[in-house]
Amino acid sequence: MRSWWGGIIVALAWIATSANAGESAPGDDVASAFERQVAQMKEQFAREHPGTIDDPEWVKARLQLLAAIDERGHDVLTGTARGTELLEAIDAQNGAELKSMVHRWGWIRSSEFGVSAAVHAWPIVMHAKDLAFQREVLEQLMQTEEKDWKAYAYLYDRIASNPLNASSHGLQRYGSQGQCVAGKWVPSAIEDPGKLDERRRAIGLSPHAEYVSDMTDILCTAEDEPGLRKTVEQRRSGLELRALADARSTSDACAAKIICPS
Repeated sequence: MRSWWGGIIVALAWIATSANAGESAPGDDVASAFERQVAQMKEQFAREHPGTIDDPEWVKARLQLLAAIDERGHDVLTGTARGTELLEAIDAQNGAELKSMVHRWGWIRSSEFGVSAAVHAWPIVMHAKDLAFQREVLEQLMQTEEKDWKAYAYLYDRIASNPLNASSHGLQRYGSQGQCVAGKWVPSAIEDPGKLDERRRAIGLSPHAEYVSDMTDILCTAEDEPGLRKTVEQRRSGLELRALADARSTSDACAAKIICPS
């Protein structure tokens, strides 16, 4: 019997191929096809993983599923009103599931659940639509013994840049959030920009000019090329957030889709 993970790879790859070719699934659009496939994969998961949130192995498997849906959704569902609406719903659903896990276990720590699960949880909280939950995770990142200051910085900026967060006045602290403008990645407003690189250096981030150059190359040089948003999220949650993988083996990092040998 084909495993649920093999099924999700085949299904999402097929959807991505249709989207990247500018085609719709037969008789339907890509968003509707994606929605049906996600429902089917969750049904398959329920059959093959009858555990509960109290089982760490179930949590790890569930996070793997949600992260795959998140990654492919952000790759293929942008650019249309229907796709954007579905992506918003997926982000909210995934965030709600992760919130339940965090309320049961605390933040998903690599020492307890493995580096892959920790990495899988990361884009879900970054894309969550629940500002209060994101703040809760930020507080836990501060309190945990496994402090990941880089993860803290990215989530801090995501929260600060949220237009619903009036207390921050929209000012991020580490310059990680922004958008493409005329072919160049431009950060959102930053507090005390003269000390930006000092703050970044203190937690192990690269100089901001290098980060801007990287984001421009990845996200803005060919904005219509499929897969760029996925690559950006992997870079944000993996290549620069190396605290999740630096002390671990290359094989573990590769399994977590952070860094793989060439």
